[in-house]
Amino acid sequence: MKSGRRVVLLLLFVGLLIGAGVLSARLFGGAHDPAAPEYPRVELDSLQSVAWRKANAWLFRDSLDTALVNYRERFLLPFAVGNGLEPRAVRKRGDFTELTFARGKPVHALAYELERFAPRAGYAVVEGREVGNLADKVEYLLEDAAGRRVAVRLVIGAEVAAGSYRMALVITELGRASEAERKAWAALPIALTVVYPDTVRAFIHDEESGPSRDVLVELPMEPSNYPVLKPGPRALFIDDSREETERILRGRLDVNEDAAGFASKFGDRAIENPGLMDQVLSFIAARDLIFLDLTGSPRTLTSQVALATGATGIVAVALEAGSEKIVSEELERRAKAAQRSGEGIWVLRHTPGLPAAVAKVLKAQEAAGTGPLWVTLRQLRREN
Repeated sequence: MKSGRRVVLLLLFVGLLIGAGVLSARLFGGAHDPAAPEYPRVELDSLQSVAWRKANAWLFRDSLDTALVNYRERFLLPFAVGNGLEPRAVRKRGDFTELTFARGKPVHALAYELERFAPRAGYAVVEGREVGNLADKVEYLLEDAAGRRVAVRLVIGAEVAAGSYRMALVITELGRASEAERKAWAALPIALTVVYPDTVRAFIHDEESGPSRDVLVELPMEPSNYPVLKPGPRALFIDDSREETERILRGRLDVNEDAAGFASKFGDRAIENPGLMDQVLSFIAARDLIFLDLTGSPRTLTSQVALATGATGIVAVALEAGSEKIVSEELERRAKAAQRSGEGIWVLRHTPGLPAAVAKVLKAQEAAGTGPLWVTLRQLRREN
């Protein structure tokens, strides 16, 4: 009997706690998410006001409509302007306010951002759904404290936001470039990684007055058709001892002592040898350098041994572009791939006239507003 009363009392107590919780939630609202984005109140200047009023007259049609003013000032303008949207990227489509974003940030990231920001702006998310099967559109129904509802649609448009993805441009074979061509590469107005032989001092400008530069030193390694193809002096071979390997690597850094690392030359046999690769990448890891594998070998051990030694090893393929048309087509292809993953590496072998062709293609890309954020190879790997 007593145990039955205890059960009843316990259930009654739990019920009271639940009721108190519901009541407190109604009275005080949900707690703010401290990680939610904080968009400042938007103060439009005269030119901005004209642009927004011209593109979205419906937003400003009635200054006495409290619900409309709150929606505009507390939610829509902060969310739109905070995400860099221009007035014409916001449209009234039936019952929906449609916001069109440039490609670069996934629609799910934008949706998550809206769901966190809406409560701070005074709106509860009543309903949300993904529209279609292209993962580029979501719709939300929001409700303010007075029960007034608004419908919002987020759309990923066709355009790509400039700087929404990162790319590193690497130029190899600069040992055969003229002094004028080396200066032309140094003058390129983007971050750049250049590969020099160990006998030539890299030509780079003062980074304080221009884009960042990384220097990699050529590292000849044993090719599969050795001794028919000789990799040259101070090359690495699969039967080198650890001491010999480290001596050669240290010596190759003498001329460019501030180099960010090494880029392979030849080496399709060496890159498949676990002993030599352990020696090379252990040296790389101990000095916080980068190893760029350009051998193109399908059996490369770079990634596997880099993981084991803690080194930064990158596998890429170098392209020899024979014309401006090829440069343009290749950049477009690489950029599309980088937009999907968020980053990309583009390696070009130097040829006469290539600096001017690349500069022209980059200028056209910049004018179109679809370019990446250009970074050095070290920045690409260390600033994730």
